[in-house]
Amino acid sequence: MVELLREGMDAGATGLSSGVFYATGAAADIDELALLARVAGDAGGVYTTHIRDESDKVIESLDEAFATGRRGSVPVVVSHHKCAGPRNWGRTVQTLAHIDAARTQQPIALDMYPYIAGSTVLRKQMVDGVIDIMVTWSTPHPEMAGRMLARHCGRMGLHAAGGVREAAARRRMLLPDARGRRAAGAQVSGHHDRLRTASRTTSIRIRGYGEPSPRARAITAASWDCFRSRPPCTR
Repeated sequence: MVELLREGMDAGATGLSSGVFYATGAAADIDELALLARVAGDAGGVYTTHIRDESDKVIESLDEAFATGRRGSVPVVVSHHKCAGPRNWGRTVQTLAHIDAARTQQPIALDMYPYIAGSTVLRKQMVDGVIDIMVTWSTPHPEMAGRMLARHCGRMGLHAAGGVREAAARRRMLLPDARGRRAAGAQVSGHHDRLRTASRTTSIRIRGYGEPSPRARAITAASWDCFRSRPPCTR
């Protein structure tokens, strides 16, 4: 990994990006991350990370990212910052203050997308029985795209909160595609308060989620203007 990263940096890469929230990146510990971050730092690059946990352990995960940057002597960029899950909504007041405090000791930047829903590979940990999930694609069930997961589980005779686990165990729904992925889902992962708080924070950069296009950029800009200029849009 070190040699591959050096080769990439020599070829003009901006830096190192990690996704320790996801498999197989979750297997990397801080020692491995710091070793690679040092390579990026020595080459004048940056370290961008999707932190390990954006819900209950968001502070601990931010601290892991900051420690990685310090050990690697490299600037840190936290990708699409949020506090996920209903019990963590509103904690951006805490996390942004925590980030600002850490920024006095090292270079840190962050970005976020200006809407409250997110989309990612469907994982059983996402299914809490509180917030429903829209399936955006599924390898074994392409007809599920655009449908709600709870309704599909109900038709299979499964309870929504446990249905994904059971379905996966039965290999009836979440079978992997050629890249090892099974399905993806979209769900509300943040709260309007996050956008109101962030809209007053000049250190945050805004970006969309997904493939860039003129339409996506226009929607992103319009969404952000909405939260900066008036109470949150609900539609």
